[in-house]
Amino acid sequence: MKKQNYIILSFFLLAAVLMNVLFVNTFPRTHSVPRVLTLMLFANAYVFFVFRKSVHQKQSAFLQTLFYLFSFTAPALMIIYAVGISTYSVIHWTPAMRTGGIGSIIILLQSFMMAAFPLIIAKILRFFKYIKQKKSIQFNEISYSPFLLMSSVLLGFLVLISSLFFAFFRVTAYKTNEVEITDSRVPKGFDNYRIVQISDAHIGSFTSTKPLEKLVSKINQLNPDLVVFTGDIVNYSAFEMLPYLDVLKSIQAKDGVFAIRGNHDYGNYLYWKHPEDSLKMIQNMESSFQKINWHLMKNESVILHRNADSIVLCGTENFAPKRKPNDKHAIQNGDFTKTFTNVDTSDFIVLLTHDPGAFDSVVQKKYPFVALTLSGHTHGAQIGISYKHFSRSLLSLKGGHWGGLYKEGNQYLYINVGFGFNVFPFRIGMPPEITLLTLKHKDEQPIGFK
Repeated sequence: MKKQNYIILSFFLLAAVLMNVLFVNTFPRTHSVPRVLTLMLFANAYVFFVFRKSVHQKQSAFLQTLFYLFSFTAPALMIIYAVGISTYSVIHWTPAMRTGGIGSIIILLQSFMMAAFPLIIAKILRFFKYIKQKKSIQFNEISYSPFLLMSSVLLGFLVLISSLFFAFFRVTAYKTNEVEITDSRVPKGFDNYRIVQISDAHIGSFTSTKPLEKLVSKINQLNPDLVVFTGDIVNYSAFEMLPYLDVLKSIQAKDGVFAIRGNHDYGNYLYWKHPEDSLKMIQNMESSFQKINWHLMKNESVILHRNADSIVLCGTENFAPKRKPNDKHAIQNGDFTKTFTNVDTSDFIVLLTHDPGAFDSVVQKKYPFVALTLSGHTHGAQIGISYKHFSRSLLSLKGGHWGGLYKEGNQYLYINVGFGFNVFPFRIGMPPEITLLTLKHKDEQPIGFK
């Protein structure tokens, strides 16, 4: 039995090592993902060893087989995935392979993680209880009650079912948030001007055109004057956009569609064998934006007119305010000085910048004439609570700006939590968002929600 235990443990360790080494070698900016998966994998192993003896003694051969299959599926998929991404470039994987591979691993492992949680907590509490009572006992000698074991199974099963539900049925349940920006700086000609904001598509995560067709239909039904996209059109490469060009091209707005790039849109989330491949990827992306008639803004501005009135739309390249000094893969192409060159600061100015951290670190401090900043990037952590006008994310625990409308002094910031998903193939309590911002020329309360 001990020899068999060592073999099984080695299998889990192999999965962890391969995932950490090969994943990081393929995706240079995602070191945290394999670390989290490794933690979950050890929870998987822990639950397996806790239940193994009980399953052998009390369950049928069929349930024993099912138990082993369920326990070993995630580490087996990790080994296959890790070897796969190291031998065959992920940009050539089908969308189903990209999303289904890592998604299946995460959904399975998090169910084991939650199943392990009450077991580990109970064992730690009882262990310290024995120490306090000065009883001599080994940590692995502490047993579990049938109730606790059943609770563990039910909790893991509940997490598994809920994750599958949110992955298959809620990840494309688009929610339209309507917001009014009422400000005296809005020209009369732009009263009731409708801006639709979308963000963080991570379009390579979608497995068909149907969700995007649904998104585009909802956008067009809003009859927008302007549509803006605030970054992260892809996960890794412009190659991901190709199946969806016709769908994205069908977005309609009177003044067109304007877009900026996010941190994922420069090819810096993959290791490229040749530097010119990364540059070619950027060129291909710019070509794709042209094909779908989205105006890609690269540290520039454009004036939008309504009769004799006008507003200014500005868009920056990605700016990472929290970039670590040694992070050579972080993109810092945002040039605010260039963006605001020749801009009339007395106009109502709308700024597109992907990372909302730029609002705190740059816009508020140096450019007080910017009236409205539109950002994305946060995803709202893809996990939270959202009901009508109440919304809280896991990011709320950190404080700061993470989603929705904010007003600091005389400046507005709106953060769209995105309509796509990345790594985690689900959104729990943080639905994919379409934002309709209506500009109002009135001297009333500056913020209102419909």
